[in-house]
Amino acid sequence: MSVQQSSSADLQRLAQEVEDLEYLNDVMAARLANMETANDERVPGWVVDRCQSGEAPALVWRELRGLSVAEVASSAGLAQADLAEIEAGTRDPGMHALKRLAVALRVDMDDLVPWTRDDGDGLD
Repeated sequence: MSVQQSSSADLQRLAQEVEDLEYLNDVMAARLANMETANDERVPGWVVDRCQSGEAPALVWRELRGLSVAEVASSAGLAQADLAEIEAGTRDPGMHALKRLAVALRVDMDDLVPWTRDDGDGLD
């Protein structure tokens, strides 16, 4: 094998290694992107519409999750009657119950705060 053939073979091998490394880099970037968005949830429009129209977010999220009042109440450590009042908007759950309810529904606490049309920001 001549020096020129050896150099050509080395260049081809190096080019293949670079191509392989670029592929692995792309794979790792895709995996990282998937991990960064793993907990993101797309919220159906009807959830937004119902919350915006004044329905209690706890009720809307429970229905989205397909859970019964009994399941959510038990998971959150609430009485079913208390959860029913929260969902009806006639009872303020308080911070501790709100936190337990958020865990039971797999949402952030702020997702359970009732929406209002006039929240004082003048943007309605």
